[in-house]
Amino acid sequence: MINPQTYLTKMNIDGEFELIRNKDGISLFQVCSSQKNYVLKIFENLEFAREIDSYHLLHEFGLPTIPLIACSEDAILLEDLKVSPNLRLASEADLASPQIASRLAVWYQKLHSIDLEALKLRGLKFYSELDYFSSANINELITFLGSKTPPTIIEIKNHFSEISQKLLSIRKCLTYNDFYYTNMAVARDDSLALMFDYNLLGLGFAAMDLHNVTSSLSEDAGKAFLEAYGQIDSKERLLNEIISPIIGLVMGMNRKPLPKWFFEELEELNLPEFQTKLDQLFS
Repeated sequence: MINPQTYLTKMNIDGEFELIRNKDGISLFQVCSSQKNYVLKIFENLEFAREIDSYHLLHEFGLPTIPLIACSEDAILLEDLKVSPNLRLASEADLASPQIASRLAVWYQKLHSIDLEALKLRGLKFYSELDYFSSANINELITFLGSKTPPTIIEIKNHFSEISQKLLSIRKCLTYNDFYYTNMAVARDDSLALMFDYNLLGLGFAAMDLHNVTSSLSEDAGKAFLEAYGQIDSKERLLNEIISPIIGLVMGMNRKPLPKWFFEELEELNLPEFQTKLDQLFS
């Protein structure tokens, strides 16, 4: 049984706490002290404690995050955005704001520019959604779908080596991988936007992250985001559009019940437009 008071005592924080949620091996508590309000995040699943290293890493490279007050090997204490003088939790309305989208693009640009070679020299290991794109996983997916397997998945299986070679040629970077407004913080004067919750921070390529963001933004906000971010190679975008639905299906097929987005990804693979993209990739 988790005892938040034990963690707060080690962090020299006095106050009352209340459970916000417990999900997937992570417990979140609101902490009210005489000085300030905080959010305590405890990682019961130690695999997810990698987020602590991510906070330190982003601080080191100058990326803004929610202020980190204290940490242990399996918990972090953060500023409570509900009462923060500088930041606020994003709202769904922010997804339609070109100004906020432009600010967010700057954060993603800085994230993607972090020197991966320097990180590799430290022996750091990162989560990567690219690991889901494997020959074994595609075969398992075909078995899972059976007669409902789109012909495009069979074509991807038959050209797996060729696609893998194209993936190897693309510049890799740190990617956030989990965009939605519930994971976004915005400066109270709208001068800054940033992401938090770094459990899925990992290795990928820029187009993966950009698509992850723009698919949730309004049309105008999406255009502002991409304009502020800068050019992305068209071949990289095309490759992402091919492998992302496969990665989504592989990630979703073992969930019970199957998530709504599993069926959306499956539908995309049956569209004539997807076959056109495959033809372009192999031309």
